[in-house]
Amino acid sequence: MKMPWPISNRHILNLREIKQNKNTFYVTITDSAVRDPQGPRKGFIRITNSHQVWTFTPLLQDLIYVAAIDYRSWLIKFVWASLARGS
Repeated sequence: MKMPWPISNRHILNLREIKQNKNTFYVTITDSAVRDPQGPRKGFIRITNSHQVWTFTPLLQDLIYVAAIDYRSWLIKFVWASLARGS
């Protein structure tokens, strides 16, 4: 997919953990960037500082609350820094 800078040519390797509470059916999905033993791919920037948590909370029958938390998003930090500089 062709994307504009600063999103283009990124490479990430994630470790995913999925947990479910057997009593409440609450589901948590955690993705964390890990280092690739083969090293970065040529022409790509490796994303090494990424951590997201998705939560799925059953509310009523056929209704689920979904929340996503990205603790260290490089893109969010980039946008905030750009706005602060007035770019």
